[in-house]
Amino acid sequence: MRTRWSNGVWACLVLWVAPLVVSKGQQTDELRQRFEDLKTWAEKGNADAQTDLGLCYYRGQGVARDNAEAVKWFRRAAEQGDARAQYSLALRYHRGQGVPADAKEAANWFRKAFNQGDPKADYFRGLCHLYGAGTRGDAAEAFECFRRAAERGEAYAQVHLGLCYLQGSGVAKNPFEAVKWFQRAADQGHAYARCCVGYCYLAGEGVAKNSAKALECFHQAADQGEADAQFRIGLCYLHGEGAPKALAEAAQWFRKAADQGHAAAQYCLGASYYRGEGVPASYAEAVKWFQKAAQQGNAEAQYFFGFCLLKGQGVPRDAEEAVKWFRKAAEQESGDAKYQLAACHLLGEGTPKNRREGLKWLRKAAEHGHATAQYTLGLHCIHGEGVAKDPAEAARWFQKAADQGNAFAQRDLGQCYLRGIGVPKNSVEAVKWLHKAAEQDDAFAEYSMGICYYRGEGVIKDVRLAAWWLRKAADQGNAPAQLQLGYFYVTGEGVRKDPVEAYKWLTLASVSPGEDERNFLASLDMLPGSPPAPAALPILAARAYKWLKPAPPSVASQARKYLTALEPMMTPAQIAKARQMAREFKPRRSALPRDR
Repeated sequence: MRTRWSNGVWACLVLWVAPLVVSKGQQTDELRQRFEDLKTWAEKGNADAQTDLGLCYYRGQGVARDNAEAVKWFRRAAEQGDARAQYSLALRYHRGQGVPADAKEAANWFRKAFNQGDPKADYFRGLCHLYGAGTRGDAAEAFECFRRAAERGEAYAQVHLGLCYLQGSGVAKNPFEAVKWFQRAADQGHAYARCCVGYCYLAGEGVAKNSAKALECFHQAADQGEADAQFRIGLCYLHGEGAPKALAEAAQWFRKAADQGHAAAQYCLGASYYRGEGVPASYAEAVKWFQKAAQQGNAEAQYFFGFCLLKGQGVPRDAEEAVKWFRKAAEQESGDAKYQLAACHLLGEGTPKNRREGLKWLRKAAEHGHATAQYTLGLHCIHGEGVAKDPAEAARWFQKAADQGNAFAQRDLGQCYLRGIGVPKNSVEAVKWLHKAAEQDDAFAEYSMGICYYRGEGVIKDVRLAAWWLRKAADQGNAPAQLQLGYFYVTGEGVRKDPVEAYKWLTLASVSPGEDERNFLASLDMLPGSPPAPAALPILAARAYKWLKPAPPSVASQARKYLTALEPMMTPAQIAKARQMAREFKPRRSALPRDR
């Protein structure tokens, strides 16, 4: 749940935040009182109060959000020559908020704000150039405007100038200059500037990395009610940066920022409720916060909200609505959402089944770098499902997913090298990838490692290690491994001869035809309480297993043959004990990590 700092840096500063009389961190009743005080002064004609009252209506602080009322008060102050009001009114015309969109009227009010002749005029002009509001978008011109205003002491311009240097927008990237300007604004008491300084310490941008110092800066800004600082403190406690990891503390800070409408904090708070991290697990609470963040355009929240709708977690199941949210997130380049859209189209969930559309989104997700999508696309290429059958292309996608740590891809890539499917046969390379998958607890990879050690393929033959790997796979319910392990206990290869153990494992292999396949498919499902993951494609998963494994019935029939041969060598008591052990056997649950 790590959220990148840069995601919201520019978005949160689209509007110039005027020095409000009302502090963000105050309680609701205090906000209402401040609103009433502002209204009293505004009605008496005070331009500053009128502007701040307009901002209260625009942001919904102390009063219900009302763009039309915001415009009314901005206009009253703007007509008195207040530059902040003129700029805010221009933005309302530019965006069509509270008034019909009107480019000419927007340009007129921007021009009036520009001509005020104080540092704010250059700051306003810089914002307009930065966002293309009422004038052409020009990052270099925006930088120059911010520089002029910053040099004359305008704190907001200093923050924006620092952001320009940090992002390399309109000027060569220079984190040292960025820190300098952030610090100048911070020295004037600018809360967000303190947050920016904290980020630089956290990331080691322009200053030596110092997580404790970063957290100190975030606390200073949070004390001023800065929502983004509260959110950053939550992340620090979540990840143990600058302070010991403390999930309950993280959730408290996420809530403070979320209550102020901070979208990323709302998403993180939702995730905390979903996972039960620092707060009692609650799908209903999770959905509430995911929805709030999703409605503000947070792509991760849109995906998670869609997932909850698809699964009926904390909200009535609505696959069609889920697809809408997946699409919104996918349009913002969410790899998870692209993959989920592919699954919905391929399986006909929330939308008519459409292989072409499904494969389009699957490829988009794979090209985005989504490991599960890359693996799944490889399966399509192996089987020729909706695409030309191409083992080499399949191996290429398996490789991409395997490089990202996807255990299924690592296992299948190992099989490709072992069999020479789509790549030159190379048993050493095969063992390398099978071992990586086996280390992630993939049962079939563990079984394959056992066979490689038994045959000496890609490794020095070692029957003890063969038995060790087979035992790990057999403990997970893998029938081929149970068969081979049972045979080892009969012959004493790699283990001590033990007819009871042999009978137990052979019994398990004989009475569970297809159990290994069911375990393989089950391993693709989420573990209870884990974060939502894109639903696996069961049809494709079954096909994946087909090309990898011996047919379960042949495993079962071979096991029965061994049992028939073994029984004359055992006493009735031994057989009874072995059967009891088989009945009491419970497969070990795989610890295989899940893709998101």
